[in-house]
Amino acid sequence: MLCRLRGRLDTSALRAAIDDLGLRHESLRTTFIGRGRDIRQVVHQTGEMDLVEIDVSHHVDPNGTFDAALATELSTPIDPTQYLSN
Repeated sequence: MLCRLRGRLDTSALRAAIDDLGLRHESLRTTFIGRGRDIRQVVHQTGEMDLVEIDVSHHVDPNGTFDAALATELSTPIDPTQYLSN
């Protein structure tokens, strides 16, 4: 998920909220392995979810920098077999 936030950010509170979501929702910790009829889901143990913070407020063109980061993220393939936990 990609979010654009403006203003002061309490990173600790955001981290706690994201981790709590992962704890409560198995679907956020689920990957799939196999092919065809042999596909199965794997629900991973709880842990910290990945959180990448990009601060564009100090860039000459923050909107352009954000748009470039957004385009990069949206063009990045998602691997349903990989669990992105720290």
